[in-house]
Amino acid sequence: MKKLKKERDVIILNRRMLLRPKPENLYHRNIAPTGTFGDEVEIALLDPFIFTVVYNVMNILALEESFKGRPGMEHLLEQGVIDPVTLTMSRNQILRRNEFGTEEDSDILKSQPARGRFIENDSGLGKALRRRPSVTDLMVKNILWNDPSIDAQAQVTERRQHRRRTSELLDQKLAERPDINSLVERGIIIETNDMFVAEVATAMQRVQNMGMSDQHKRLVSKIIADLLTQHNITVHDMNQRHVEKMKEYKRMEDEAHKESRRRERKLRTELDNRARLIAHNNAVIERYEQEKKEAQQEMSEEIKKMKEDYEEQLRILQESTRIPISTSVPSLQQMNADFNQYYRSYVQSLQQLQQSISQSRDTNSAAFMNNVVQQTTQLNTAHNNQIEKQKKELTTAFQSQMNARKQAHDEEFAKLQEHHNETLKTKTEEIEKLKQQKKEMSQIVTKKLQNLQYTHEKEIEKERTIATLLQQNLKEQKKHF
Repeated sequence: MKKLKKERDVIILNRRMLLRPKPENLYHRNIAPTGTFGDEVEIALLDPFIFTVVYNVMNILALEESFKGRPGMEHLLEQGVIDPVTLTMSRNQILRRNEFGTEEDSDILKSQPARGRFIENDSGLGKALRRRPSVTDLMVKNILWNDPSIDAQAQVTERRQHRRRTSELLDQKLAERPDINSLVERGIIIETNDMFVAEVATAMQRVQNMGMSDQHKRLVSKIIADLLTQHNITVHDMNQRHVEKMKEYKRMEDEAHKESRRRERKLRTELDNRARLIAHNNAVIERYEQEKKEAQQEMSEEIKKMKEDYEEQLRILQESTRIPISTSVPSLQQMNADFNQYYRSYVQSLQQLQQSISQSRDTNSAAFMNNVVQQTTQLNTAHNNQIEKQKKELTTAFQSQMNARKQAHDEEFAKLQEHHNETLKTKTEEIEKLKQQKKEMSQIVTKKLQNLQYTHEKEIEKERTIATLLQQNLKEQKKHF
């Protein structure tokens, strides 16, 4: 475990070493002390004039880098740094302060043609100023440092806080930076250059102290300087080859990481597709179950409605006994009313006859009236028989009509019940089929996930093996180096 952690630290440190700033940048920022690196020792051993020239060139390069980010004229005008009236003033109106703090006219400065003049008639400068981007373009491209829409004091405060945080972060990183001794102890670098340079410096000092002529001293110094230069070139080449090997190793590691990420994205895409397919199947099953519930509810409502219609029709048929089936046949109530009226008239006439018989006391008349009463009784009996016959016919017709309607309703209800049973059976079969498909799909997805997990673990193990081999090769190369 410690070995793997150490190798991981070595890899991280190698990556950070590639991102370290150059020595000249550290010297320019007054971060690295003098004598830390071999290049500084080499520069110190050279002529002071060469050292001054190199230092001036470094300052010029740093000044050019700082000039690249300076604000333009339009930005200075918007920030209120330059007065807009100053640009429109003529040469004779330009004022300049002297060393006593007083203002003097430009006529006095005619002897100084290169000072305090603004080039207005230069066509090249005008074209360059017209080609300059506007403030909006600079804000869109995130180039402009100061935003005109924000308070300048707030921007200055934010910039100071940013510099303070950057300085604190830089101090923290510099405090955490390993020193050369720790790097040498951990076997990351081989410190042989400083000893050689120190020996060369000692040899140069001895040559200067020896009682030799100036020509011999210059010759020996030249030989020592050539040896030092050749040594520095050799060390630089070896360092360059080491850096190239580190870059190649980093490139191979990045390619392996990209390949693993690509396979991971592919596996995640397949898993997402499977998950979406399962969700789609679940939605289809839920939709079919909802349709089944709705069909059952509709069927129950239709059955209830049919029962209500049947009961209503049955009630209507039961109440239709008081209504004649045909208008040509008189109703039973009408016939009873006619018979009662006829019977009352007949009883009234019979009473009148009886009264007349009792008054006349005539035997012949009594016999005649008895015959009349007998005939009337026979007619009444015949009339009652006819009424009963018509009543039976009406009852038979009503019963047959009611049976026919009941049979029609029973047939319609049976057909509707059969249709709903077939629909429910079809829906049930479809739901069972979808459930079976869902079960099979779940088994397939589970098996696929197991295979993908096994493959992914194998690939990760393979990548770890490759990384271990690369680290071992790197350690061997460092050891040989």
